[in-house]
Formats: sequence, C-alpha cells, structure tokens
Amino acid sequence: MVGAERIELDEDGLCQFQHQSGFTVTLIWQGDAVNAFTLSSDVLQVPSPDQRASLYSRLLRLNFLLIETAGSTLAVDEDERYVFLCRELSLNGLDEMQFLERVAGFMIQAAEIRAELGGGDALGSDGDTARPPDSGGGFNRFSNNVIRS
Repeated sequence: MVGAERIELDEDGLCQFQHQSGFTVTLIWQGDAVNAFTLSSDVLQVPSPDQRASLYSRLLRLNFLLIETAGSTLAVDEDERYVFLCRELSLNGLDEMQFLERVAGFMIQAAEIRAELGGGDALGSDGDTARPPDSGGGFNRFSNNVIRS
C-alpha cells in the first residue's frame, strides 16, 4: 500500500486526521482487492427538521455533476445527524507524494465545503468542535492514528 509506512491504520482499517478548524477526516481502507481508501469528513450537523428541506436542496445542487465538490460526494448519515463529504481514493498508479497531495486536497475541499454550508470557517476554528458519536460503522469513531513525519 502506498504510504503504508507513514499511516497507521487501526484494527478496523481506519486512520483519522484532525483539521485545524476542528473537523475530522477519516481514511477507511477498502482492502487489498480494491486497493483504495474511502475518505470521509463530517462537514455540518444536520439542522432541525423544519430547515432540512433547504439543506437537502443545497446538497443536491452542490453534488450536481460533482463540479462544486471536486469529485467528492455530499451525503447525510443514516441517523440524519451529520453531513459528510466522501470520496474514493484509488491507490493504483499513485506514488506516495501523489497520495499525500490527494489527501491534503480532500482536507482543503472539506474545509471549503464546511465553510460554504455554514459548518465553520475554512481557515480557523469555529468554536464548535463537538464530534459525531460512534455509529458503529467506524466513520465517526475518533482514533489517535496520525501521519508520522
């Protein structure tokens, strides 16, 4: 796996990074057969039911042709509590630097989408660092695994 010596995956194949703005980006290893990670980041807490139609309409517009999301997809978790930005990252043909650049690019995109949706400032802390609870699927569970320099 590209960059394997620089990334520690937990027993579930997860590695998480904390962005300076307070949100988390999770890398989920899809296995050797797929040779890819899923990148996932919580970008916004879903608002009250009376405001959801407006949010869902906005998410659909941002997802249209994947232009505004730079190839990533916006989704709502199964409990309808959080909006996530997700993207598959195939390792086929990538060297270590390209892999790290794509992960960094995803983090920048997540910060920009978060700011666009009102989930926080893309450049600084928004003061709301509450983390989504563990859903059992691993997407929301925080670990201490980090890239080592």
